[in-house]
Order: sequence, then C-alpha cells, then structure tokens
Amino acid sequence: MGATTRRIAALALLMTVGTIAVAAEGRTFNPDREYDRLAWSDVEDRFGPVPAAGQDVTVGAVLKTLTNPYWQAVRAGYEEAAAAHGVTVEARAADNEADADRQAVVGDSILANSDILLVSPLTDQNLAPLARKARRGGVTVLNVDDAVLPDADHYIGKVQYDSGALAAAWFMENFPEGGKVAIIEGARSAYAVRRRTGGFSETLSRAGRRFSVVRVESGNWERGLARSLAADILQAHPDLLGFYCHNDTMALGVVDAVKTAGRHGKTMVVGTDGTAEAYDAIARGDLAATVDGLPRLLGVLAVETSLRLLAGQNLPRVVITPQVLVTQETAGQYREADTATLRRLLMP
Repeated sequence: MGATTRRIAALALLMTVGTIAVAAEGRTFNPDREYDRLAWSDVEDRFGPVPAAGQDVTVGAVLKTLTNPYWQAVRAGYEEAAAAHGVTVEARAADNEADADRQAVVGDSILANSDILLVSPLTDQNLAPLARKARRGGVTVLNVDDAVLPDADHYIGKVQYDSGALAAAWFMENFPEGGKVAIIEGARSAYAVRRRTGGFSETLSRAGRRFSVVRVESGNWERGLARSLAADILQAHPDLLGFYCHNDTMALGVVDAVKTAGRHGKTMVVGTDGTAEAYDAIARGDLAATVDGLPRLLGVLAVETSLRLLAGQNLPRVVITPQVLVTQETAGQYREADTATLRRLLMP
C-alpha cells in the first residue's frame, strides 16, 4: 500500500469514527448522523453469531433496478447469504431508476409472502406507503442503502457523506494546487445524492480557495445524460480539473465526454459504486478512482441483519457498512476479494 493510499485510508477511518457518535438532528431521519448506530464490524461482538433461521423464512427484497450493476451485486449478496443461512430471498426491482411507481407495485406483490422486507427506495417517499402497510401487517422493514424512508425503523448501508468526502480526499491528495471541479449527481429525490454532494463540497472547502465547484448537475443516474452534461461543462470550462460522479454508470459517460473533448489524462473522473466496468476503466487509466460501496458484501450483511431482527435482537437503528476508495494501486486487492476475504481485509 503506497503513501497516498495510506493517507486516504486514514482519512476514511477518521471520518467513520468521527461520525459514529454524532447525535441525530432534526425531524427527518438521517442515517449518517443517527446516534443509535453501530459499525458492521462490531455487530457480532455485541450480539453474537447470526441466529439460525426458522423454517420456511422468506426475505422479501425490493431493489432499485437490476439494470444497474451495483444492484445486481447487492442481489447476488442477498442470494449468497440466503444459501448460507437456509432462507429464501424473493428479490424484485423497478424496470429503471426513474419508475418509482412501478417499484412500489413490485414491492407490494411480494409483501404478503415476506417475513421481513428489505427496501432500497428510488426516492425518499415512493416506498413509504409500502413500509406503512408492512408494519400494519407485522412485517419489519429494513431500509438498505441509498434513498431513505423518512421514518425508517432500521437502516443498513454506508455513510453517504463519506462517499463524497473520500472522492474529495483523492482530489486534494493528488492535486494539492487545486482547480475547477464539477459534480454529476444522481436523482435529487434521493437522500444519498444530497449527502454525497455535501461530503464532496464541504471536504473540498477545507482546502480554502484552491478548489472551486463550478457546476453541479443531475445526471439522474444515466450514462447518456451524464455524457451530455459533461460535454456542456467541458465546453464552458475547458480547463476543468475533474468530475465527481455519484455512480459509475454516469462516470463512464463522463469519461466518454472527456475523451471526445481531448481531455483524457487532463480532466480526471472519480465515480461511485465499484462496478466491474469501473474497475476495467481504472485499469485502462480512463477512470481515476471509484468509491466502492462493496455491494455484494452489503447484500450479505443486510440478510444477516434481517435474521437478527427476526430473532428479536435489539439492534441499533442503523448499521453502517464499509466502503473503500479504489485506484489502480488498490484495484486488484478489492476486485479479486470474495465477501469472506473482504471481511478479513476490512475488519478493524
């Protein structure tokens, strides 16, 4: 591990430790700042091994969309944990990341057969009626990452603010002289979007006047839209130092625009999610880095958390899962790791 990677890893640890003890603020649920929380790595020490599942347990799972590799990997984690613990997972998703109504419909279709429901909403509100219906029927709801139900009883996922902060730390470490940067956000109706932008912008602001965020645009999680937005931004700011993108799908669209503008190697792109295509782009030198949310491990941890809840364990409201900044220097280490290896690598 090189010096740059060690410094960024140290910052990541500092951010995670520093946010664990922050009290909740305001009325709207904010997992990043919730007091009643526990890091994934401390759950077994406090509550013991994952309890054995009862007979014929079905975990219902409502994913954002299976057209996105990140959510495909989360589903793979659900299936891995289900096989390991002898339960059934029924996972369904919206057709795309814009169809919030359809996501609610597919969620309702699996609720009756679910002993517990894992939800990853497209917006902060679209699955709220489904969650209320589940509670009335005695079904516990576990919010898994990304958009957040305003009154979620339980949440598992990464600190979204830290996703942006890690990307900012990469720019600060590699370009101490600063420069102009732009942000390509996801859909602004999602909690994760607001927190990632805040983490990136506020962390950069600590560098004083060296960095300036010249544009913040919503690519709505779409590659084509992100490409068009990036082309427009590069035309207005041909000396742009870099882009921070809220997912790898958009980041790869931005890479296309950077190449077309003749800025390859000059305008840097940092993505989010850690998809296989992003790892390929990092290996080629097209993508500078990605903040890998380790989605398959997230899926495993979510099912394990659901079994603890079904067993009646008094878990904290929030369980925080890991994420890592991936560059060419570290890509091999994380890409080749299965979930058991990741546990060993990331356990404090």
